[in-house]
Amino acid sequence: MPIYRMAAISGLLLLCTTLPAAAQSASAALHESCIDMTGKWSSGSYEALSVQAAGEARVLKNLSMVLEVTQQYGCHFSGVNRWSNGEIGGEEPVMGVLNPVGNWITIMEYEQHPEQGTSGRIFGRLTDANHINWEYAAYSSDGVRANVFSTILSRGDLPPVKETCPDLTGTWASQAYNLVELGDNEVSIRPGPQGSLTIEQQSACHFDGTILWQDGDIAETERVAGVLHTDGKLITVLGVGEHADKGTRAYVHAEIVGPNLLHWDFVGISDDKAKGQAFATSFARGSAAAGHQTCPVLIGKWSTGKWDGLESTRHGKAERVTRDYKQLDIEGQSGCTVWGKMHYGPRQDQTEGHADRIIGTVNGTDGFLITRSVAPHPEDGYEAIAVSRIQSEHHMITEYSGRLTKDGEVFVYLVDLKRKP
Repeated sequence: MPIYRMAAISGLLLLCTTLPAAAQSASAALHESCIDMTGKWSSGSYEALSVQAAGEARVLKNLSMVLEVTQQYGCHFSGVNRWSNGEIGGEEPVMGVLNPVGNWITIMEYEQHPEQGTSGRIFGRLTDANHINWEYAAYSSDGVRANVFSTILSRGDLPPVKETCPDLTGTWASQAYNLVELGDNEVSIRPGPQGSLTIEQQSACHFDGTILWQDGDIAETERVAGVLHTDGKLITVLGVGEHADKGTRAYVHAEIVGPNLLHWDFVGISDDKAKGQAFATSFARGSAAAGHQTCPVLIGKWSTGKWDGLESTRHGKAERVTRDYKQLDIEGQSGCTVWGKMHYGPRQDQTEGHADRIIGTVNGTDGFLITRSVAPHPEDGYEAIAVSRIQSEHHMITEYSGRLTKDGEVFVYLVDLKRKP
């Protein structure tokens, strides 16, 4: 994503509060409502797409995988993922979190990935007590290759399930949008950029192609790899290779809102983690008209009391941790783009918390908020993505995941946030 010319608008404030005991009880009830996921979950045969920055796309055929969930704490779980096609393969420890409202799942792989593999973030969904829609999108350690695939996992001895996805090949043009940039405690807005997405090939539920970004006399082409969620509505897209000078690279969440219309939520972070860019727009294929979203206003302080989660350790184990509080301050909003700060209370074995600047987008159709941390964390290599499912005007539930250090330590948390009236 190329950099754009900006004008400074405002600074950000740092405030921290806690919630009363009632909020803590609500959070505890949330964790008690998740089903037991322990056991083995197996796929049928699937394909994966490996896309190089230089443009080469290679299909890996006849893959299969087994996810074994060995431990579960409320809505958090850990285990191991094993995959192979007989020629390449390996196993990676994983930890994940299940959001009982909608049964959404976020899973993080950690430690060194196998040869020709990647370590990434999986966004999935538990469709019933014995099936998981599994959508994988991850970078290689050097960032010049992305692997994407989608499959359905069945628990126990149930037969594998086939999946089908709509055809997205062709050229999709965006409407002009407002790009919001957050950096150095300043927020800037640039109106007018546009994008053109060309999906060159699609196999099963994954695809590759290019995006041409244009802003007046500035233009940049980026290679992309993407995967459709099995329901045919949600899409994850990765930019592959180096981004433009001082630009950003993102996980893009998109949604099919019509046969020839995509809604597009972009939240990108620069290499040094010091700058974020975000925008929401629509892409139309052929003669379809791109529409506009109306998004809820989320400005305010969203807080929880004591909360817990899982973090990996340098010894490769999943450790249960507890923190005193968390508060998301959404301090500004432009259309469907938001910015502010995320505050974390100290862990049970520490005395100090910290705060990160965040930038994100709101999906007005499905009601979810995607935010990313911008400022570098005290521990080198920190990065995080939070996917919040909006339940009501003053309530959302967040699946929060990321990497603690460049050594591969990761975390997953489930947080119940309420906005103060």
